[in-house]
Amino acid sequence: MEINSLIIPEKPLLMLQSIKCAWRLDPSHEHLHDCLLRFRSWLDEKYDSLVQSVASVIDTEMQPFRWLA
Repeated sequence: MEINSLIIPEKPLLMLQSIKCAWRLDPSHEHLHDCLLRFRSWLDEKYDSLVQSVASVIDTEMQPFRWLA
């Protein structure tokens, strides 16, 4: 089985939790800004297809990162 053929489920709340944990540990880490931008880009693309409750949690939890918009 090829890696490209695998379907990996997207877990936006887990992604956000990981980013927030990294932010608490070291907000100036060189890779964190890149992760934030990639998550924001993914979110811009997928936001409309998210379940409303998930979108609501993401909206609330992303408040400290509004400067990315």
